[in-house]
Amino acid sequence: MPTHLSEQRLQLASATAVLPVPGAASPIDMNDLRQLMRGGSKTFFAASLLLPPRVRAPATALYAFCRLADDAIDLGADPFAEMTGLKD
Repeated sequence: MPTHLSEQRLQLASATAVLPVPGAASPIDMNDLRQLMRGGSKTFFAASLLLPPRVRAPATALYAFCRLADDAIDLGADPFAEMTGLKD
């Protein structure tokens, strides 16, 4: 799992780029997203296992996006620039 913020963004971008159709991410991509959730919040990870399978992958991708966006804004040198960069 990447530790540097820009590495996390690249990982998320590559993983979610294949999510236009629910469940379309490869198993490797979804594993990366699940590991991000597991490392970021054990409670969210445990709760995600209770979701129906058809909802679990999109919810995991949404959590990963929100987690990385939050980290970018909270940990970045310029929070406004980081927030603006999320639109790209």
